[in-house]
Amino acid sequence: GYGPATYLAPEEVAVVARNTKGISVEDFSALVDAKAMLAADIYPVQESETDEDVRAFLAPAFETMKAFYADASAQGMSVVVVMR
Repeated sequence: GYGPATYLAPEEVAVVARNTKGISVEDFSALVDAKAMLAADIYPVQESETDEDVRAFLAPAFETMKAFYADASAQGMSVVVVMR
């Protein structure tokens, strides 16, 4: 994995939901810089991938993550994050 699991209390989940709510997938995609991500050793970027490759992979995941945190926040839930 990529370090220990992280626990987000309901208040923190609400912050994530609130802070990502106004970010469109287009705005998110515009921030993707594969070379910078590779230099920072950010998973899952590989050396052969272009910005478009990374966008194609991450954009749907971003939308899924936004929906997940919005739903969890609406239900007052905590979240445990584990990177594998």
